[in-house]
Amino acid sequence: MIPGASLDTLAFLPRPRRVRAAGGTCTGKKLDTRVVPGSCPVQGYRISIRPSGIELTGADAPGLAYGLATLNQAKRECGRAIPCGDIEDWPDFPVRGVMLDV
Repeated sequence: MIPGASLDTLAFLPRPRRVRAAGGTCTGKKLDTRVVPGSCPVQGYRISIRPSGIELTGADAPGLAYGLATLNQAKRECGRAIPCGDIEDWPDFPVRGVMLDV
């Protein structure tokens, strides 16, 4: 894990709408995923990271896929010890994208 990193300091791209850090790290191997229509806006997801495991809820199949992509970014930065907290995201528009002005 990156020394001193917490969930809200990770470099997610694109940045999720809400990232709330909590103490500790997730060292559990449990990942529960489920689709719950209406749980958040279309293509949205919620991730709850706790010491015992991770719960990912998507509003639909694309939301679940975007949530998994966010978790993969966290794993790349932190390895097996992902900081605990909550992440929520959904798009403003049906087609997602990132603009880089170089």
